[in-house]
Amino acid sequence: MVSHSLSLDPQVKVSHHNTDSRLSQILAPRPQIHPDNPELKRPNLMSSPSPQVSLREITADTVRSICTLVVAPGQEKFVASNAVSIAQAYFEPKAWFRAIHAGDTPVGFVMLSLDPTIAEYAFWRFMIDAKHQQRGYGMRALELVLAHVRTLPNATAVLVSCVPGEGSPQAFYERAGFRPTGAIDDGEVVLRLDL
Repeated sequence: MVSHSLSLDPQVKVSHHNTDSRLSQILAPRPQIHPDNPELKRPNLMSSPSPQVSLREITADTVRSICTLVVAPGQEKFVASNAVSIAQAYFEPKAWFRAIHAGDTPVGFVMLSLDPTIAEYAFWRFMIDAKHQQRGYGMRALELVLAHVRTLPNATAVLVSCVPGEGSPQAFYERAGFRPTGAIDDGEVVLRLDL
């Protein structure tokens, strides 16, 4: 069996011959973390850099990993699987779809309906894998998609529809600035964001 020793304090030398001294060093009082002393502040873990979010084309090499992404339990009723979405996209000329990556890790999927003959583009699918939710990837991906839409002809607004109910993504879209239009499409609440 391999044994590893780890000391979090560089002043503490690990020695098997001096365990009493080591124990007293470990148990010695440490400076208390205090908000007014910058040298003793805890690191802000929330400000640590997160992987860069990007939108990437799905290729023969990446399609399988995108199809294995799944939403959290209870969210399945709000979005179709990525396999179904990709299959639909190949038979719909207006479909534009991308994998959402955090660094080199696939974390989600987005699909739009792009019809340049109308001024409103529409989200068709948007999902972040259950293991990668609550990390800001969804909001960053949404920003990237909206930046892309703003470059398209006649783009004045983006629409999204979502199934209402507990766990619905409606609150997420509203935090991003989408507002309900009052319309209901096939039982889904329609939201709009003016560009």
